[in-house]
Amino acid sequence: MPIRPIDIRRREFRSGFRGYDANQVDDFLDTVADEFERNYNENQRRREETNSLRERLQQFEDLEGSIRAALVHAEQAANDLRRSANRDA
Repeated sequence: MPIRPIDIRRREFRSGFRGYDANQVDDFLDTVADEFERNYNENQRRREETNSLRERLQQFEDLEGSIRAALVHAEQAANDLRRSANRDA
């Protein structure tokens, strides 16, 4: 299960004899959770950007295919026109 910022914030620890200072642990966990949340959000933003760029790439690849097909069609038309001109000459 992936860890989320809220998991860090809500994590509780048992205290033991001569345990850590609870306030220091809480402060540190808040700092870790804040940094984790920033990274988590940045990662999400980059995933969305990557998906958007993939969609744009697909559009350009589709456009490339259309342009290639049009070029082949134009070459065939030019060849047909040359053949027709040579026959008529």
